[in-house]
Amino acid sequence: MIGNMKRQRTWGEALAALLATAALCAACAATVQVRTDYDDSADFSRYATYSWMGEDVRPLKQLERMGPAGDSLVRKRLQRAVGEALSSKGFREVRESQADLLVAFHLAVRHKVDVTDLPYRHPHNWAYHTQVTYYDEGTLVIDLIDREQRQLVWRGTATQVLADDNAASRERIDRAVAEIIARFPPPSR
Repeated sequence: MIGNMKRQRTWGEALAALLATAALCAACAATVQVRTDYDDSADFSRYATYSWMGEDVRPLKQLERMGPAGDSLVRKRLQRAVGEALSSKGFREVRESQADLLVAFHLAVRHKVDVTDLPYRHPHNWAYHTQVTYYDEGTLVIDLIDREQRQLVWRGTATQVLADDNAASRERIDRAVAEIIARFPPPSR
């Protein structure tokens, strides 16, 4: 009987650990939520070139732990990824005075908490293990502005859990940008 109770407890703890791991993986998964919006009256077929929009091309807010050095590194990664994505669609980068579109991006970061109660069977009753996960969620906004009219014509946003290490961060930036720019230009009507 005691051996059976011990086995139930071990099974319950193993199940709780498995569920906690699954919840943690789900919270930290690199899923990207992408949304786009655009000006219905814009003729996207006339756009072929782009340039960066002056000094406004900088993240709005960065993780405090990254400091100023992180700000410029993230900006460079984002500019590289957006430039490569637009180039792959046939857009050419030119001087601002010659561009059809101006590109600006913004990055906002939110500190999030996920609390999950995981039930498991104790020898005589049910108990709960509370799993608390802290993570940062970032939202990237890419704006494309008609240079002549100085009007926003297209906006893409991506929201995802941020990575703590640089390699994963680069990968997530590349993926978010690729998924946003994949929806540009919008389908013609």
